Amino acid sequence: MAKIRDRKEYFKIYLQSPIVKQKRREAAKRYSHTLWGIEKIKSYRQSPEGIRKNELYLQSPEFKKSHKEAMKRYYNSPKGIATRRCYKQSLTGKLAVKRYKQSSGGKLHAIVDGFNRRLKTKDLTVEKIQMVYEDNIKKYGTLTCYLCKLPISFGKDNLEHKIPLCRGGNNDYNNLSVACQSCNCKKHHRTEEEYRKCLSG
Repeated sequence: MAKIRDRKEYFKIYLQSPIVKQKRREAAKRYSHTLWGIEKIKSYRQSPEGIRKNELYLQSPEFKKSHKEAMKRYYNSPKGIATRRCYKQSLTGKLAVKRYKQSSGGKLHAIVDGFNRRLKTKDLTVEKIQMVYEDNIKKYGTLTCYLCKLPISFGKDNLEHKIPLCRGGNNDYNNLSVACQSCNCKKHHRTEEEYRKCLSG
């Protein structure tokens, strides 16, 4: 009996070692990608025990923390940016944005966003804006978009931040320029370099 007990204790300690744990994780990962493993996982998730454990896991602080970090990484990744862009351009995305803007939450968000923008542009003076416009006309001969290099029609001009305020940009003269409404909307919260890469890509 003593030998059996010692063997069980040894096996228990052996399974808890980091090397064995790593090997078991790798083996489980390989198994989960097999056809049999996929079917087994699917059937377990649909079982009452699997549903109960999944609900408990979704409510746990560990899941909320890891999920938040994973979503943040995905949101800033090239795939996440491309997915959001495709969704916003789709009919479903456009309708969802329209519904949100008309909702109470969307209206409140617009008010807060406008207030924050006013706070960020409080050091933007009329003299500075006038200098930007005058220098644009001196450089191109007429009011021209610095992104597409096309002349801007009357009333279709926008003061443009090369590095957006939401990305840490400022209201310095070197960060300001004039853009047409179309380019300004397309550029959105990208920097000038990111926008030009997007056009070339």
